[in-house]
Amino acid sequence: MTTHVIVGCGKQKRDHPTEARDLYTSTYFGAKRTYAEAVGDWWHILSAKHGIIPPDYVIDPYDVTVSDLTDDEWCDRVAARLPDDVVDRFARVDRVEVLAGRAYVDPIRDLLADRIDADVVYPFEDAGLGGIGAQMKWCRDRATEASNAGIGDYV
Repeated sequence: MTTHVIVGCGKQKRDHPTEARDLYTSTYFGAKRTYAEAVGDWWHILSAKHGIIPPDYVIDPYDVTVSDLTDDEWCDRVAARLPDDVVDRFARVDRVEVLAGRAYVDPIRDLLADRIDADVVYPFEDAGLGGIGAQMKWCRDRATEASNAGIGDYV
C-alpha cells in the first residue's frame, strides 16, 4: 500500500525564505513531519497561505491562518494548488492521510474527496485525538513503529 501524508503547517516559522519542510519550527509540526517521513511514501504541507505544497517548495515566512479566510477562500486556495499533475500523483497512492486541525480540514473535506482518487483519512479524528499533546505522541509512536518495521520509503 502506498501512502501520501498531508501535514498541516505551523504558526512558528523561521524568519527567512526556506524550503517549506524547514520553515515551520514548532515541535507539533516536527512530530507530524517525522510521522510523514517515516510512514509516507511522499508528503505535502497544507499551508494557510499557499494551499497544498511540496516540502521542498521555497517560501517566505508569512502570517496567515485559516481563520483569516472564509471557507470558500480556503477551498479556492487549496483547489488552486491541486492542478492535474498533483492530482495524477495522488492517483498513484492507495491512502492519503491528513494531519491537520478541524479548521483546516473541515472546509476542504469534500474537495479532497472529489479530487483525490484514493482513500482519504483523518487519523487524528479517527483516533479521537483532540489535543496537540496527544496528537504529537500518536505521531511519534507511529513513526517509531514504522521505522522499526521498515515501513515508509520516503520519496
